[in-house]
Amino acid sequence: EPLGTCIYNIFDEFSFIIGWMSVASWTFALLPQIVTNCKNKAAESQSFWFWMLWLVGDVANFMGCILTKNLVTNTALALVYFSLTLFACLQFIWYEYIVKKLKFEQQKKAFLQHQLLMHATSTQHVFAADAKHNIVDGHGHGQATKLRVGSAPMRPIA
Repeated sequence: EPLGTCIYNIFDEFSFIIGWMSVASWTFALLPQIVTNCKNKAAESQSFWFWMLWLVGDVANFMGCILTKNLVTNTALALVYFSLTLFACLQFIWYEYIVKKLKFEQQKKAFLQHQLLMHATSTQHVFAADAKHNIVDGHGHGQATKLRVGSAPMRPIA
């Protein structure tokens, strides 16, 4: 009884071998999708609910094999399905939710730092211009003179 399977004749042996060939071939069924997601660092145009329903089905299949003490090849195949689907689900959640949120947070931080830098730079130019040319700093300090703001050095406009 190899691996808990009763083999009485050549047909049983053939069935046993084909069962393991099935397990081996199904091991590679999701690999192209998983590899593509890794290469693209994304799981775009895939559905969250598709993956969740597939995972629920594979969990039910695997649990059914265990509870009914099914053939080892069926249980192994159910485990392969479950493992690969779980990996693909986690990959989907990682790329579509976690990585996107992290990228958004990084972009938001960079944007805020840029805004802060721009504000600090423009404030320095105004105060520098105020000290040098006696220009108003926006709070009523200094002489009331119009201010030209741009990429060129700031100077009073007559």
